[in-house]
Amino acid sequence: MNKRILYQSDNELLAFSVKGKTLTSAQPFPINDKGEAQFARYLSQDVKTPIYWLLDTTQEEYQIALLPHVWGKDQLELMNHKKKRLFENAIYTYAIIQGRDSQGRRDDLGLFMALNNPNLLQPWLNLIVTLKIPLAGIYSLPLLSENLLKYLPKAPYTLLVAHTPPMGTHSTAGLRQSFFFRQKLQLSRLVPLDIQNPQQYTDYVLRQISTTHRYLENTRRLSQMEQSSPLSVVILTNINFLNTLKQRSGESLAGLTVHLIESHQLTQQLGLQIEAPTLYLYHWVAYALARRWYTKNHYAKPKENRYFFYQQLRLSVYLGSLSLISSAAIASWMIVEKAMVIKQQGQTIQDKIHNRQAELDSLKSRIPQLPLDNIVLIRNVVDVGSYIKAHHISPQATWEKLSQSLNRHPTNLVLERLEWGIGETKAEIFQSYSLSVTLTDTESANQTELADSTAYFWEGMKIHGRIDHIQDNLHQAAVMFRKFIDDLKQTDSWQVEEQRSPYDPNQALQGHIGPRLDTDEATFVIDIFIKHPYVKTSS
Repeated sequence: MNKRILYQSDNELLAFSVKGKTLTSAQPFPINDKGEAQFARYLSQDVKTPIYWLLDTTQEEYQIALLPHVWGKDQLELMNHKKKRLFENAIYTYAIIQGRDSQGRRDDLGLFMALNNPNLLQPWLNLIVTLKIPLAGIYSLPLLSENLLKYLPKAPYTLLVAHTPPMGTHSTAGLRQSFFFRQKLQLSRLVPLDIQNPQQYTDYVLRQISTTHRYLENTRRLSQMEQSSPLSVVILTNINFLNTLKQRSGESLAGLTVHLIESHQLTQQLGLQIEAPTLYLYHWVAYALARRWYTKNHYAKPKENRYFFYQQLRLSVYLGSLSLISSAAIASWMIVEKAMVIKQQGQTIQDKIHNRQAELDSLKSRIPQLPLDNIVLIRNVVDVGSYIKAHHISPQATWEKLSQSLNRHPTNLVLERLEWGIGETKAEIFQSYSLSVTLTDTESANQTELADSTAYFWEGMKIHGRIDHIQDNLHQAAVMFRKFIDDLKQTDSWQVEEQRSPYDPNQALQGHIGPRLDTDEATFVIDIFIKHPYVKTSS
């Protein structure tokens, strides 16, 4: 997606765009009436492409503060209150929570930022709002420099040193120093750089780095630093000053870890394509900003970026409508496809009907006495015959297996009565004898089993028995009964259901005073069900 970038410094305003991986050449606008007129013409040429505004100014202030660790609305209110206390008269302020303190109450670490001079933005901002240009946001360039750290050597404490465009008529460039703790911005300095000689350039840059280092130590920004993690200084510079810095940085920045990176090397690492004689920090930050799908706005007020909000809202509605239309089209296509399949199936059935009718007409001409008009009756007779044939089974095999199981158990386990039957469902076989299945449960079971009734039927056997000579030892009877049940369940295809057990704990807990009656035997009832498929015959 094409993005327009504005770069705002204390000296000028630059406009360029990012298309894919290519950064176009910048168009400058001087800070005067003539520059404002040129900027108005530039905006009127394209009123739809969003603008991302980068600020790189000396009039930006940074403060680090601790806040009580809270969530949601409470945290937002604390941050707003803190911003008002730190920057009482500032119009453009921003705050972000960067983590938690590692000591004490583990409070939240907050970075608070503000623009001390709002007049820096007003002439350009008035034109953007008047022409209803979608403004995505106003961003702090040092804060967005965090996006570059993943391409640079990592360290707990990092000082990023890079060039910026000239800060005035008496400087050839600017020198931006940004300090990061755990990859998060803490402060940033911008100083003019007006020295062309490599030797003088090196002395000046190293002196500025030493000044910043002393400031960090005096303000205890490095107080938590361990001996194994010294300050990492990353210097981005062009090839002309690289060799001189290599020779002098070791002795001038003793005790610090120095990384020298040539500007075009970082450009290639990012994949940025640009034709510019000199590469500045804003080139890399702008490219990283353009590559991100979303970046939270820093300074722009709601009334200043409302047209960008409207544009995104229209885009969301458009995409939502497009998604609904696409879904409707896909659903319609599926319905049409299904209708074509149904139509084809109907045509196939119609062809079969015509063929069968032709066969019946031929058969009727050969055998006039055949009652072909009662074809439904003939079909029913065939179905009844198949049902009777499928149910014509013998209980002998089931009884033999039951007999083998009884032989493996003590003789005091006696079989009193045996019932056998078949049915479409389990419930209809012994419905009159079931003690544990209510009418509602039976209806539910019938509904569940009817789905299989066209392919299967059930053979059932109800066992009425008792355990003799238990001598009031119901626990022993329960153990014998459990072994018998487990033995029956070992038989393949048998479904065993207990209807009555010789020992019911609920009844046993209802003890009574006096001798117990009928304690010399314990009765039980067991249902056994076997599922049989219908015998399929070839037509």
